[in-house]
Formats: sequence, structure tokens, C-alpha cells
Amino acid sequence: MDENDKDLFRPKFLFQQTVANLKKWGSRLPKTELEPTVRDSVTFVGHSTLMYDLAGVKIITDPLLYNQIKHIRKNTPIARQTIPRQFDLILITHFHMDHFHYPSLKLLDKTAHVIAPRGAKTKLNRLGFSSVEELAIGQEIEFRGLKITAVECNHDGRRYYSGPKCDTLSYLIASPQFKLFSCGDTAFTHKFDYITCDISFMPVGCYTPVQLQDRHCSPEQSFKMFQAMDAKVFVPIHFGTLQLALDNELHTLKRIIDLQRIHPEVKMLEIGKNYPLRQILDS
Repeated sequence: MDENDKDLFRPKFLFQQTVANLKKWGSRLPKTELEPTVRDSVTFVGHSTLMYDLAGVKIITDPLLYNQIKHIRKNTPIARQTIPRQFDLILITHFHMDHFHYPSLKLLDKTAHVIAPRGAKTKLNRLGFSSVEELAIGQEIEFRGLKITAVECNHDGRRYYSGPKCDTLSYLIASPQFKLFSCGDTAFTHKFDYITCDISFMPVGCYTPVQLQDRHCSPEQSFKMFQAMDAKVFVPIHFGTLQLALDNELHTLKRIIDLQRIHPEVKMLEIGKNYPLRQILDS
């Protein structure tokens, strides 16, 4: 654990984060139902969980399907009965518990093929998944007509910030019709420069206090990375769902809206709604 990590785990930060979450427990929130998916579409489930249908292949990223992690409650809870259990492909970006969430993975049908960073196979086998493929940075594979490439992020992917280094991956997913960039957690980086895609799903949260910006990015930093790509549409994710840091959620939303006013390629997705990819690109 480096000095920056020690700052983040000091009692003051942990106390402020805990108080911010406990304040939310006084209200009952309505549960959002997920819309049925159509071919070549995406549903934003919240945080970094996205459900894609690409050329009929059903994909879920970083499944976080429970409405709380310990004392941290989702701002937009999901009606669990509307969550599909069967996917062809599960993509996991790194080992943090809000991305590699054991209880959520246990909910899913174990016939899915799982792609994850190196070091994940044994854990996933124990959860009941027999078809597991570990990808190294830069590695490219094909799955049912899709081409999937692992891209390096600027993020410490270890589960508990100790032990050997673990990769955090983004995934470039290409079908004959569409190319999507599904970004993992990252601080500002030039590792995505010149990547070509139709839609880039980019994280924009967990950037406060400033020490967190060595592993996460603000909306403006995220959009700057998008601008260095060869991408058509920027979709913000990883914000407004879980109070993992000290971000002011309304302030984050305002910053995204401010970007959207200037840059029409910024498009926000409503949690639970299913969007045809062509609609996102043409709207």
C-alpha cells in the first residue's frame, strides 16, 4: 500500500464516506425494472454494469446486481426479478468488489463464457463457471463472431491494494456492424489514444478527494480521453449509483450536462432503459 492509499484509508475519509451512505438509509427508493433487450442494443444497469446485445450475443460487464454492498446502497435500485440470468458472455475488468462481485456472479447462469484479467480463473471456477478465459493486455480473441481486445487501464486492479500487481482491463468489442469500447476504471491516460469505435462507455466518478485521481477520473478528464480516441459517441458510466467516494453526485451530473451542452456527442443513458445502438448513434 503506497502513501496515497494510506491517505484514503485514514479514519477521516472512511468516516465521511460512511456518513454519506448512512444518510441515504432513511428513505425507501422505488425499484427500477429493466426493459427487455432487443438485438444490437445496450441497457445501463448502473455503476459499470452494462448489458449488450451485439449481433445476438448477450453480454454483461462487471455484473453488480444486488442493490447494496455492505452499508453502501444503490441510488437507483433494480427490481431483481427483471434481471436476466442467462448471458453468452461475462466481461470482468478487475478484482475490486464493485466490479468482481461474488454474490452477483452467483446469480448468473454458469453456462456463460467469462473473460477476465489474469489471476481470475481459479476464483471464477470456484463460483461455478467452467468456461473462463484470462486475457493479457493487448490480447485479442474471437467469440461467436465478435472480436474482443483487452486494453490497459490506468488503475490498480488488486482487490485489497496489497499483493502482486493485477491488471485492469477495458474491452474493445467489435461485431460486423458495431464497435464498442467498454472502459474499466481508470485515471487519466493516453493508453486509449486513437482507438476507433462507435460508442465509448467511459467512467466519470469516484474522483473526490483528489488522491483518488491517481486511479479514477473526473467527467472532464474522461471526456478528454474520449477526444483523443477516434470515437463517435461518449456515454458516461460509473457515477451516481454508489457513494464509494466523496463526489457530490448532483455536481457530477451538472458537469456532465455542461459537457453535453457544448458537445452533442455526450449522451447519457437512463438506468434500466434498453437503447438500440443505432438510435444512440443517430440521435
